[in-house]
Amino acid sequence: RRRGGDEEDGEGGGEGRRKKIPGLAGYVPPDWAAEPRDKDAELEVQKDGKMVKKMPIGRKFCMLFGREKNASQGVYCRHPSISRQHAVILHDRRGRVKLMDLDSKHGTFLDNERLEPNEATRLRDGDSFKLGASSREYIVRLSKSSPARS
Repeated sequence: RRRGGDEEDGEGGGEGRRKKIPGLAGYVPPDWAAEPRDKDAELEVQKDGKMVKKMPIGRKFCMLFGREKNASQGVYCRHPSISRQHAVILHDRRGRVKLMDLDSKHGTFLDNERLEPNEATRLRDGDSFKLGASSREYIVRLSKSSPARS
């Protein structure tokens, strides 16, 4: 379907000219990561089928998910099955939104399919993902004009 990076963009885990970014607790994004284009993109966070909050994802260069408390650009997750640095949402140069599992022990699941570790996977409007065995579900909402929709 859309698993993995896009080879024409050189998007795998990325090893080139990488640099640390403040607020990510030592996580270094791949060199293909870019500033978001869809400023209205967000996640609907659901627990037990009910929306508990909305989180903007179109305003940050990347969003780190995990039990890492020192990541000011991250989403702190308390569930014991979630790794300290579990997964990350990134944006590519074409404006597409990507999800990448950071080699977590209990996995990241996109539409109930476990992601390959350290492989960027494109997110589309309406996709949902879960981290480890947590019951929280994150539903992707992209704006109608988003480059990520094409």
